[in-house]
Amino acid sequence: MTRLLLYIILLLLPWSGLAQPTITSDVFPDTQDTLFYFTDHLPLHIDYKKTGQNQRWSMTGLKAPYIEYKKVLAASSGRRYSQINKGDLVIIDDQGGETYYSYIQNRLDVLGGTTWTNGAESIKSVWTLENGLAYQVTGLKYGQAIDQEDQIYITFYAKDLGDLADVLPRGVTEVKISGNVERRIEVNGFGQLQLPTGYYDVLRLDIMDDFHLNIDFRQGDEWVRGDEEIAYRLIGGKHREQIEFVNNEVKHPVVRIHMGDNGEASRVEYVARAGQAHFYERPKSGQWLYAYPNPAFSVVRFKFVDRPKGEHYTIRFYNILGEVLFERPYTIGQERTVEINIGHLAKGTYLYSILDRNDKKIVTKRLIVLKP
Repeated sequence: MTRLLLYIILLLLPWSGLAQPTITSDVFPDTQDTLFYFTDHLPLHIDYKKTGQNQRWSMTGLKAPYIEYKKVLAASSGRRYSQINKGDLVIIDDQGGETYYSYIQNRLDVLGGTTWTNGAESIKSVWTLENGLAYQVTGLKYGQAIDQEDQIYITFYAKDLGDLADVLPRGVTEVKISGNVERRIEVNGFGQLQLPTGYYDVLRLDIMDDFHLNIDFRQGDEWVRGDEEIAYRLIGGKHREQIEFVNNEVKHPVVRIHMGDNGEASRVEYVARAGQAHFYERPKSGQWLYAYPNPAFSVVRFKFVDRPKGEHYTIRFYNILGEVLFERPYTIGQERTVEINIGHLAKGTYLYSILDRNDKKIVTKRLIVLKP
């Protein structure tokens, strides 16, 4: 009995006095680094909202169809360096999006880039900050905060906005947004985080940006001042929030959560260990549909990529004899991830088809269902 009590006490001790990690410049990215990560575009049933000391967060429910990576190069190697015209580093994702950074004493500051994130969507753009805002900071401790302010300039082309182009007045081809951004970074938690890729001792950071913007539209050869509310629609809101979990061993945030305007997580990036990268699938050029996980247990997800706006699809499931079991209809715009419950299916091999609005099969593939 005494040994059992001692064992229980030993299990509880790490949570009663977990040391918070200290972030140093050793985890700032360097030129020639490759940063591997996953992206969940439908983050469900994840624990990220708790704040405070000695917390534990579980995000084992995160799912992604493939591994992604970012290359770190000297800023002058970037295609848009002439427009940004400053910085020490450029981080380039596997879609070619660039973000520029500069070392400032104990910080790595973000300066601008070529991709703007609006909720779950990434939009081609050119955006710059006049001076730069903190991206990574050394020495931050629980309870501390940083406040900054800067001028921001963003250019969008209507052709790159997808569904968001619907908010523009007729005939607009280009949009310029400018104004002030106030950033606050709060360290409001520390503890241990569990991911599908392992356990991490982390700090929890809340990064909040408040914008005060103007917007101008190009219609033909003229520029016209527009409604500022359209600017906030295009960038994802007057107030934007990200939650990051960072530690002192990984050169990419362990988790970066992009918050939607509904106050919930809309997209989550989470770290992949470099040594495990070769075990995972890479995105394939031209592939517009991913079904994962496969084999699956209780749910399967379908990620649609670069689909025409407003397209109607049906996902139909069959048994191995080709008999229809059930189907689900969806309207897809640009990119969307949907999740289907297959918990009622017995262990075995099944087929699924994607059908267009005319009930024509576009693709048929195999899905394996496992049971514990």
